[in-house]
Amino acid sequence: MTIEYQRGTSTLHQLDPRTKLLIAFTFTFIALSIQDPILSAVIFFSLRGLGTTAVDPKIVNQNLRQVVPVFLMFGLFNIIFRPDPNGVFLFYLVPHFNLAPIILESLIAGTGLFFRFIMIVLAVHLLLYTTPPTDMVLGLTKQGKNSTAQTVWVTVLLAVLFFIGLNLTVSDTITDLPLTTPVQQTVVALAALVIGAVTYNLASRGIPPEIAMGLSIGFATLGLLTQQAKQITDAQQARGYDVRPKNIVARIRVIVALILPIFFATIQRAQNIAVAIQARAFDYNVKLRTYRRALIFKRMDYLSMGIMVSLLLGGLTLSHFGLNQPTEQLVKAIFGL
Repeated sequence: MTIEYQRGTSTLHQLDPRTKLLIAFTFTFIALSIQDPILSAVIFFSLRGLGTTAVDPKIVNQNLRQVVPVFLMFGLFNIIFRPDPNGVFLFYLVPHFNLAPIILESLIAGTGLFFRFIMIVLAVHLLLYTTPPTDMVLGLTKQGKNSTAQTVWVTVLLAVLFFIGLNLTVSDTITDLPLTTPVQQTVVALAALVIGAVTYNLASRGIPPEIAMGLSIGFATLGLLTQQAKQITDAQQARGYDVRPKNIVARIRVIVALILPIFFATIQRAQNIAVAIQARAFDYNVKLRTYRRALIFKRMDYLSMGIMVSLLLGGLTLSHFGLNQPTEQLVKAIFGL
């Protein structure tokens, strides 16, 4: 499964790479907070609709099609092997032997699990499809010094978000503290401020230029190595070599015959890249190097981050008030269960 950057001028392509990294990262927490299958499916198909405006739908579907069976299996295992003993029994998957009971709550949870997994995968795919490797590495690298005012307002904003998140996720723990309510909230606010400051400090550090250079080369040559492996395989097939024998011993020999030329070709390419880097004096005072262009957040970046934060806080709010499974509650209300 090869995922390569696709050129384009869509909204996703124009977003700052740091924004897209944050979106892909936030979708993991959204998938953890929103467990309902219908809500997860709505978010997934909305994300897919946005993605198909940036990338050819055939490419998106082709790569998703390879992970769908795996996630369907995960969802099925969750339905069969994690039945709710207090749930509503529906039927047996193997009725003659009364095996594999299907419980309504497990069925809904397994369906939601499928959409939550595939939602995360799609978010990562769209990040790789719409972000050039060099921009992705540039987004992970620190650029210049942050002003004091920027550090203060971003830290305060993060502290506010963490304060809300803590009150939504660990409210019972906060209430159990042997303190009065104002003191409890003051402690939570101070903890949120510390977490916000640490988070901003870690996020603003960036990765060292040497690692950034290595990641950039790795991302840029991934597609080339894939194409090179395909060319070697095609060349072996053109010479009448069976690259997919049914015999296990023969298949191991085929793998060795394919890996060796790919390995030596990779070593040769790495040596060429090393010579090119030394010829450009990259190892001379790396920390003082400047960047050809600076990344600047635009209006669409702030809007996108606002939408992601709203989705995350919305999911935490639903979970806090016990409304993160509206499908289950709706089905039980309809059938009087």
